[in-house]
Amino acid sequence: MDAGDLLFGVPRLEGHPEAELLRTRARLVARCAVRLGIDAVNVGRLDLAAGLPFVETLGAEARVPWVSANLRRKEGGRPFPAYKIVPWGAGKAAVFGLLRPDPAADAALGLDVSDPEKATLALLRELPAVDAIVCLSNLGASAELELARRVPSLAVIVGGGSGELYAEPQTVGSTLILHAADKGRFLGVLDWGAAKAAGEGPAPARVHRLVAVDGSTGEDAEIASWVQAYKTSEAAFRVAPGSQSRPK
Repeated sequence: MDAGDLLFGVPRLEGHPEAELLRTRARLVARCAVRLGIDAVNVGRLDLAAGLPFVETLGAEARVPWVSANLRRKEGGRPFPAYKIVPWGAGKAAVFGLLRPDPAADAALGLDVSDPEKATLALLRELPAVDAIVCLSNLGASAELELARRVPSLAVIVGGGSGELYAEPQTVGSTLILHAADKGRFLGVLDWGAAKAAGEGPAPARVHRLVAVDGSTGEDAEIASWVQAYKTSEAAFRVAPGSQSRPK
């Protein structure tokens, strides 16, 4: 799962000297995420840097499983499902997304981003019976703490939008708040209802760990070929006449 800001590192592509290159990289990131079997991706503020139609295209063509419970078009209608039902151990979980409202940016993009808490409460009334409710949040750390206090039925909040990295989960009541945002260098893993090892005492209900994504992780041959193709196109872009090389 991803809490948002998967595609871009800048808030707006319009007028950016590397806009087309950044779109190409975003398509690569989306393909890689789908190849790795991601179950749900929240729409973050930075994902909208190229506009809503670009995000919709990746949903349709690359099959990115976007979710957003509080994002609508200005003229009405959801561009993406509010939630997804995914496997959760031996059961199932409802996973939904929340986007941080930004009235000026939303108006420019033709979007209506509703109050996150109100959207969450409305969603809870329509969810089917599940074993856990998981929020993918692009709200930022302080807003996530407040949401957990006010909506205690959330089992997990996977947070984003603030660059936080939590070595240990934040806990509000029975809600876990997880952050692994460190430029893709860590994968957060949550074992829910993890079985105990022999002689270790009572089984822990929940075990969280951060896994470093490094050379020991291994490589997917198809993804490696995509990345190499992108690097070739990036190199060509940077030496093309009139291109403006920018620091990464």
